[in-house]
Amino acid sequence: MHSHRLVEALATYRADLYKPWTEMDAADASTALSAALKPFKVSTRQLTIRECCGGAKGLRYTDLPAVEDGE
Repeated sequence: MHSHRLVEALATYRADLYKPWTEMDAADASTALSAALKPFKVSTRQLTIRECCGGAKGLRYTDLPAVEDGE
């Protein structure tokens, strides 16, 4: 998913935390998401999604680290 779309989804899920990101331009919102993911060793990368909107930074579900039992 492209970062700017993920930011929109996060704002819908937790407006109290992520709504301010939707008030940024798409590049700044993507940078905020990337910075928030960095402590968890999750990085965004260039993705091309032809079905929706071409290329942009984002992440794939398979790039997320597995959740360990007990967390």
